[in-house]
Amino acid sequence: DGTMVAAACHEAVNIVEVATGKVVHNLPGDTEPITALCWSKDGRRVFTASRSMRCSVWDATTGESVRTFKAHSTPVLYMGVDPTSTLLVTTSADRSARVWDIEKGFCTHAFRGHGGMVTVACFHPDARRLQLYTGSQDGEVRAWSLRERKCVGVLQAHQSSVTAIQVPIGAEGGDDKLITCARDRVVHEWNLKTMKRISTLPVHEAAEGMVCLDP
Repeated sequence: DGTMVAAACHEAVNIVEVATGKVVHNLPGDTEPITALCWSKDGRRVFTASRSMRCSVWDATTGESVRTFKAHSTPVLYMGVDPTSTLLVTTSADRSARVWDIEKGFCTHAFRGHGGMVTVACFHPDARRLQLYTGSQDGEVRAWSLRERKCVGVLQAHQSSVTAIQVPIGAEGGDDKLITCARDRVVHEWNLKTMKRISTLPVHEAAEGMVCLDP
């Protein structure tokens, strides 16, 4: 709801009240640095991953640990939650992306196909679409169908590691578009129906992140 923020502090995570800067909860680590962190859409859970390959689920209200698990055989590079706050995606240096049932803790999907480390992921914000998008170190972006459990599109244009993927759902026709950025200093816009590139915007600097603003 915008009142709290989770911040990684080496091996631990602090949940901080935005208005006052007060640390509400300290989520202890395991002596290894945090490699990925995210918050569920409903604000009930915080998810963390460390270089030890341990992933943790936390109760955002109490600061208590709910569950720990090992998601991949190499460190997790990114975590994200779907619009319904029922699914968690983890990506890793092992070149895979995995989707997890948040409440029950089991893996629902394991997607492989990238030739490099999977650096970022994004669920489609319309939960009915049941699609996941991933980007890798080699610049490739893939679209996956959760319903069909397979890759349904390969988007190739970036020349370096993909750092952010978003669906600009607030824009006109945005639910059928994908925006990607990478360290190759460009942002690409894609048509999700045809899986073809629509446009390219030079940003003249290596992009480490991106936010799509509602018009």
